[in-house]
Amino acid sequence: MDRHPGLRIMTLNIEGIKSNFNYLQDIAKDHNLIICLQEHWLWGYETNFFEKHFPLHTIFSRSHDDNDPIPNFKARRGQAGTAIMWPSSLNKFIHKLPDGNSRVIAIKIELENHTVCLINAYMPTLAQNSQIGYREHLDIVSHITEKYSDLTHILCGDLNGTLKTSRKTPHDKLLRAFKTQGKWINKGNHLDNDTFFHHNGLSSSQIDYILTQDLDIVDKIIENTCGNNLSTHVPVFCVLAAKIQSNNIKKSSNSGKKFKIEWDRADLNKYQGKLKETLQENQSPNLTSTELVGNLIYCLKKAEKFAIPSRIIKLNGPKLKVSAETKILLNISKQKHRIWDIGGRKRGLDDSFKQLKEAKYNARKMIRKERAMERENFFSQLEQKPSSKTFFQLIKRNLGNNKTSVTQVIRHEEKDITCPDEQREVLAKYYKNLATPKDDTNFNEEYLRMC
Repeated sequence: MDRHPGLRIMTLNIEGIKSNFNYLQDIAKDHNLIICLQEHWLWGYETNFFEKHFPLHTIFSRSHDDNDPIPNFKARRGQAGTAIMWPSSLNKFIHKLPDGNSRVIAIKIELENHTVCLINAYMPTLAQNSQIGYREHLDIVSHITEKYSDLTHILCGDLNGTLKTSRKTPHDKLLRAFKTQGKWINKGNHLDNDTFFHHNGLSSSQIDYILTQDLDIVDKIIENTCGNNLSTHVPVFCVLAAKIQSNNIKKSSNSGKKFKIEWDRADLNKYQGKLKETLQENQSPNLTSTELVGNLIYCLKKAEKFAIPSRIIKLNGPKLKVSAETKILLNISKQKHRIWDIGGRKRGLDDSFKQLKEAKYNARKMIRKERAMERENFFSQLEQKPSSKTFFQLIKRNLGNNKTSVTQVIRHEEKDITCPDEQREVLAKYYKNLATPKDDTNFNEEYLRMC
């Protein structure tokens, strides 16, 4: 089953992955989320922290000391560093790009109608003469977009400059010029919200962004502050309008089914034997710790399927049959619902709520129109070219229209009975009389002998 119908991207200056670990662990439970981090504060020898604590994710990380590694006995508090992490189930659609440095990294994401170059940047902090370094890192981003000019580009991260016109630092002027020159779009809801809140509570600004060069590729919101987020930054999310390439997704033969494993009926000897056999077959000396965990999970699942019975507890029926145009409207409705959900499910005059209502209305209107046209075509065919097939389809339609199985009226002894209690009593007497053997004065015994 496609677990990634609406792929999302999140950017967050985490200000130390170790201190803000609990918050990241909660976020990483979302299997549709690509997470871009800035300031993870891990040195090069510490990056196995990701593999240890996030075994189901693939990590692309760079540290401040990548070009000049420091030994662990000389390490001070971590500095800078960027990372992108995504569920390992997406590995066939995501590829690491070699460009950038410890502050700028990039990956390629293969979508249905787009191939996206996602750039994660942690720009230099404002300081004396820092505009030189800031300009250099903007040039690195420009170089990546020029090198992969055939891709759709998304730039996210802590840009340490604001697009708001209320502030005019050297970084702000450079960032606005870069946005105009590169035709970057700051799209989404809550565009006036701040993303950085100083610990002193006296200042805040908007410096975390997700920018795109394609108006149709993303919709974005800025998250509210959260109790277990210890960073001074809040995350920014976006929803990709396009899905991952569905033709490359291997659909399970059990799609739509849910199973319950019956542990009481497990054959322990078979389970242990199969597990040992599978582990021996899949041994390899050159696996990373992430690959070892994935290998172990695969072996456990194979042994479980072999030795532990399960039963189906849920079956999904056929999906709604609609046209390609209606599918697009339904997908838009789902995307708007996700954006509204991420934004806190606000109602009333909230923009995301209004957009959700409009998207739902458009989808339902098109479905009703198609259903009416389908009914008209069916009855026209029934009149012009009647056949036994269409006749039985008509019967099935009429049976399917009953919304209740309760009999509305029972005719008994020249009387209409509508009370459910009286109906039950009449039916009970009828079936009791039917099941009781008795002689019938009108029974024709001669006819029975001749038969």
